[in-house]
Amino acid sequence: MERDEVEELFYITHIDNLSSIMEHGILCHEEAIKFHHVTIDKRAVQEIRDTKCPRGRSLHEYVNLFFNPRNKMLFRVISINNIEKICVLSVSHEVIDLPGVLVSDRNAASDWAMIDSTAKGLRWVDRDKVFIRYWNDPDDRLNSIILGKITCAEVLCPEKVKPSNITGIIVTNQAAKQAVLQLHLGIPVSINRDMFFKKG
Repeated sequence: MERDEVEELFYITHIDNLSSIMEHGILCHEEAIKFHHVTIDKRAVQEIRDTKCPRGRSLHEYVNLFFNPRNKMLFRVISINNIEKICVLSVSHEVIDLPGVLVSDRNAASDWAMIDSTAKGLRWVDRDKVFIRYWNDPDDRLNSIILGKITCAEVLCPEKVKPSNITGIIVTNQAAKQAVLQLHLGIPVSINRDMFFKKG
């Protein structure tokens, strides 16, 4: 992937976390646990991420942003949470150029993940596979697993992403949009059913 192909990045979270995020920023796991927040993923997944330490820092010391939010993680998250309570934040592509940012060619907790600085890391990112629409391969289970992880290619930002870098909020339907608008956060809210694996 080339740098100019990165138009925006994305963060998946619970709507109940939005007010805190707009006050404190998108915080890494280590910082977020200092505040009340709703966790959207399984504990086992978080335990795996805690053991991975690129550049000597746990993945929990980075905010994980995605190139493609319509990925295997979002699919898993909406399967274990109320979909109307999940949202995707649009984040300015400019954060990828900040000091200390790393890029992973797939889910950074994967055993085969290639993680490096932005300039080098982007070379490992296979855009076509990251943005593949369907990662399930009925004839090759291993390939399905690998593709699913690649859709979760990450941009790892040390500690936090500032509220000023958040450019929008994406939800699945009108009810979710109304719930967000009632928070009066002052940033655009849009509906994208396809992003959340829904038709129409």
